[in-house]
Amino acid sequence: MSAETTSLPGGKLTLVFRIEPGCLGPDGKDYIEEFCLLVQKAFEQTHQRTVVLEIIPRFDKQLPETEYRLGERGLSKEKAARLLAALGKDLDALESQLNDALPNLIEHYLARG
Repeated sequence: MSAETTSLPGGKLTLVFRIEPGCLGPDGKDYIEEFCLLVQKAFEQTHQRTVVLEIIPRFDKQLPETEYRLGERGLSKEKAARLLAALGKDLDALESQLNDALPNLIEHYLARG
């Protein structure tokens, strides 16, 4: 399968990743939306052909930190992992990469101010 044809039947896999405003300090709620956009842009460049990343604030703590969708349908992590594996990608590695990069992205973002 070529890199340009990594869509799945039913659309692309969407990984929704919610980031707590508190990670940016006590006033994080004032900056979290801008920060999420910056994180999304940083990761879209490397994963746009495999996955649609939706990096958003986690204002509602009852919502999960991570959610998986295919089109409008929600998926379990296991199904999402199988779909990505069919494209030669590893979901755990993708999530680890995102989680590992967040502390540096937070540090750089806070240092700008």
